[in-house]
Amino acid sequence: AAWGDAAAPPAPGAAAQADEAAPGLWAWAAPLLNLGLVCGLAIGLLAPAPAKAITKEQFDQLTYQQVKGSGLANRCPTVESQGASIPVKSGQKLRYVCFEPKSFAVEAEVEGGRKEFVTTKLMTRQTYSLAYIEGPLTPSPVTFKVEDGLDHAATTVQLPDGERVPFLFTVKGLVAKGEGSAFKPGFTWGGEFDV
Repeated sequence: AAWGDAAAPPAPGAAAQADEAAPGLWAWAAPLLNLGLVCGLAIGLLAPAPAKAITKEQFDQLTYQQVKGSGLANRCPTVESQGASIPVKSGQKLRYVCFEPKSFAVEAEVEGGRKEFVTTKLMTRQTYSLAYIEGPLTPSPVTFKVEDGLDHAATTVQLPDGERVPFLFTVKGLVAKGEGSAFKPGFTWGGEFDV
C-alpha cells in the first residue's frame, strides 16, 4: 500500500498463519537486517556527503524540494572559465559573490605560551557561507568594495583541545585589491574588513 493508503484488515485466519510462518523464515535474517539498517543509518548521519561542484545555471534549475536537506544551499556556485581574462572597467559591479570557506584557523596559545594559528573542527552545520554579496569594481588595481548582501554568519569551531570558539564570520566593509586590471586564471586579491 502507498503511504497514507488505508489497507483492508486481514481475514482472522490469515494473521495467525502469517505469524506462525514469520519466526522460522525471518529468525536468521532479522538480526542481519537490523545490523545493516543501524550501520547504514550511522554512516548516513556521521559521514557528510562529498562536496559537489555546481554552477549557478545548474543551481537555478533546481526546485526548493531538490535543494532542501541536500547541503547545496550552503554551496557557492563554481565559475566556468570562458576566455583568458575579464577586463575590469570603471562603473562595473560584482553581484552574487559567494564566500564558502573550506576551513577555519584560530589563533590559540600552544606549548610554551606562544600563539599560532591552529586548524579547527567546524561545529556549525551547513550555514556558514556568505552569499549575494555585491559592490562596485574599479580597475588598476582591481578593487572590490562590499556594499550589500548576506555578509555575516554566526559560526562555531572547536579547537584541538575541545574548546569551542563562537565568532561572527563576516566580510562586512571588505575592500579587496588585486594586481592588474583584469580577472584571469590565478588572480588573487585580499584586503581588510570590519570584525
